[in-house]
Amino acid sequence: MPRVQVLENVNASEEAKSFLDAVMGKIGKVPNFFATIANSPKTASAFSQFNSALAESDLSVEEREAIALCQASFHGCPYCSAAHTAIAQASGVDETEVILNRIQRSSTPRTQAVIDFTMAVLNDRGAVTDFAVKAFKNAGFADAHIVDVIAVITANTFTNYVNLVAQTDVDFPPVKISEPKA
Repeated sequence: MPRVQVLENVNASEEAKSFLDAVMGKIGKVPNFFATIANSPKTASAFSQFNSALAESDLSVEEREAIALCQASFHGCPYCSAAHTAIAQASGVDETEVILNRIQRSSTPRTQAVIDFTMAVLNDRGAVTDFAVKAFKNAGFADAHIVDVIAVITANTFTNYVNLVAQTDVDFPPVKISEPKA
């Protein structure tokens, strides 16, 4: 049972209703995560704006979803694992790649470099080694990509933590949460 109320329009403030209506208009439904963060309409709006800006980053949707999938696994978040599996597949990422991403792997060297750098940031809590930065850059990434990866990690840390604290009911097809690689 969720520990944080999942808002519906009938029990939401006007500001929260506006946010929920915007989510409904954009994706055709209001997933429980968005109905949960609507409890704080200003935070919900800020997250939405930040997430929209990230969609314009130099990282591809496949790379952003790889970050989300490996991070959901790292944090043990069933909601984000399920949601990002559905989002990645709807974005054209094949099922095998999604499964690989959930165990911090990829079938492509470029995406593997994104995952490796993401895991370095997560495991080292940002204090990554010079080797990690050099390996990422040697894979064809620039300084802007480093900032973009950190921004995507930040957005996904928010979603992971909200869903873990709130114990948000998963309203996407559930998936097996993979153990992170050692």
